[in-house]
Amino acid sequence: MTIVVSPCNAAFTPVWSLGHTRGRRYAHRMGAFGRLRARMRGDVSAEPLRAYRRAGGTVDALLAEVERRRVDAGLAGRGAWSTDRSAQQQALCAWCALVLQQLGDATLGAQEARIAGGFVSERVHAQVAVYYREVQEWVRRGHEAGSSHAYCIDTDLPARLPAAPGAWRERPPVLLEGLRRATESVGARAESSARALLAEAAPSEHAPAAEAVGQLLARARAAAEYAEQLWSADPDASLRPELERGVLAALSAYHQLGQLVALPELALSPRPGAPNR
Repeated sequence: MTIVVSPCNAAFTPVWSLGHTRGRRYAHRMGAFGRLRARMRGDVSAEPLRAYRRAGGTVDALLAEVERRRVDAGLAGRGAWSTDRSAQQQALCAWCALVLQQLGDATLGAQEARIAGGFVSERVHAQVAVYYREVQEWVRRGHEAGSSHAYCIDTDLPARLPAAPGAWRERPPVLLEGLRRATESVGARAESSARALLAEAAPSEHAPAAEAVGQLLARARAAAEYAEQLWSADPDASLRPELERGVLAALSAYHQLGQLVALPELALSPRPGAPNR
């Protein structure tokens, strides 16, 4: 259903087969004095978050199942527009799980790159935990969708992202950098998937949905480019609120775009506003 077109017209590589991008591991250890300072600042251990990151293999397993069904549908002569709704719903769940896993991994990786030692601020810990905990809800939904053709996803669609309001206030800007890293990773996949869907001839009854996907793709790309132009390694404090708005606009658009590609009928549904607060 969703594929990445590789350069030079090589064979198609399905997005779902790529898996999530795991965070890098850092070998630096914090000494006793460093741990004392971290605790005095109110920082908490990052080990529970690292456990969530290691559990990202459940997302990979769901992505593999989605890809298997996509291949089977192709062999049966069904394309992205005509595959059965169970497979479409499962693909949507896998996409939402992937985006949230990327958000958690990217934010934790940004923290580790800036401050080694295994401690994070309470604010970063709380936000990353929100990302990771929602991953398993989408993995659960994905398996339920795959096991029953009568299944209906038990939440409003298109789904919204759990926002990190005020991320720009965090110093160093770990939450903001995590949003940016996730937008880069998620955006590349969403754009490739949307272009592949639009390249497949849509039945006439899906023409409005195809147009909506194309418009959302353009909006997401424009928001991402604007945020990238504003970004720097240590953004000025006066720019950070605008950066947060720009990055969240791009990430939210890509998140919705992936859902529309998985379940094209959503393109004709009312669009959500800003992420949940």
